Amino acid sequence: MGGRSGHQIPGLPTNSRLAHSLLNQFSVWNLLIGKFEQAVVVIEIEIPSVVSVLTMDDLFPNLPEELGLECLMRVSYQWHKHLRAMNKQWREALHSNRFYQDRKRYSIWEQIIWLIQDNRRVFLYYPLKNSWEILPPVPIISGFCGCCSKCICVNHKLIIMEGSVAKTKMKVHSVFLYDFRSSKWSRGADMPTARAHFACSASPEGLIYIAGGMDNDEKSEYGAAVYDVEQNKWGMLPDMNQSGGFTGAFLDNKFWVTKGNLQEVFDVNTRTWTLQENASQCMNDGKFVAAFGKIYSFMGREVWEYDTKQNSEKPVDILPSEVSIVWCVTLWGDKIFVCASDVNGSASFYFYSPPRAEATTATKEGERLVRIEGHPRFNGRFYKTGTVQV
Repeated sequence: MGGRSGHQIPGLPTNSRLAHSLLNQFSVWNLLIGKFEQAVVVIEIEIPSVVSVLTMDDLFPNLPEELGLECLMRVSYQWHKHLRAMNKQWREALHSNRFYQDRKRYSIWEQIIWLIQDNRRVFLYYPLKNSWEILPPVPIISGFCGCCSKCICVNHKLIIMEGSVAKTKMKVHSVFLYDFRSSKWSRGADMPTARAHFACSASPEGLIYIAGGMDNDEKSEYGAAVYDVEQNKWGMLPDMNQSGGFTGAFLDNKFWVTKGNLQEVFDVNTRTWTLQENASQCMNDGKFVAAFGKIYSFMGREVWEYDTKQNSEKPVDILPSEVSIVWCVTLWGDKIFVCASDVNGSASFYFYSPPRAEATTATKEGERLVRIEGHPRFNGRFYKTGTVQV
């Protein structure tokens, strides 16, 4: 096609063998991938009517096909939806399991943070690039009550279990999935029973466990179930010993359900529930994260540490006065991502490093909490956050 040379990568050698040799150098990889991403943006803006028929050679003359696919694999996820529109070859690659398995195998996958607001808006934060993205809103027809719903990410899918309708508070069993590989929402299999305010967590094998909650008569539920995301099927679990349960966590291959001062623990191997009294308050309101072998809970501005093996808890830190109240938290790498309200009621975001005796390097007190610049379109409260690896 005409105008091909206008998108040639500056400085790329025409000799294929020389190109292979240079690409072994990290600096050249970065240069090439940077040009790759830049070309995607320029081409999509300048000639959107023809991007779907472009070939690799149209975009990058003299670049061997196998090296083009190597570059494609290293481009940040935030550009993948643009790349799918470029040509059939890239679209097929980006939809394949092999593509993402290779990204993981070569340790070039990304851990991205997602956040959800009550207005159904979903944001992505790319920590390594310090940039934000807005996803299509959750396609919920009946209404959306964030505090009554549960959200969790398994493999490459974000799963939202609706809970209840915002205006009527009627309990529903709708399930919605966002596939990060296709960038599309879809309906999942409905929960076995309509419930809200239930406990929820995912096992290391990628199964989602739910238990307790409230039914349409505002009565506490005894029932529990497990969802296989890949098979899109629900299975029933034995009932709990006592009803209720608002928060859940998976620890040591067991599903922990907290209900006030009580906890019930489901052993996936024996398929039995065990009731525990005098439960820790660290898992009572959902603002906690399992990290470094402990549970870190955010109560107001206080940070508490809970040792599940010793069944002991203690306050370990207090956040600065600029933080009013913590909304939700998740683990990213060796840091805790904190979504909170500041003293003005606006959303604020931080990376937090809790004080740990076993840490290899000490973190100074003033460096434990690092603020992140938010997206200009933030308005309203965030009720859930987590991470996805792609």
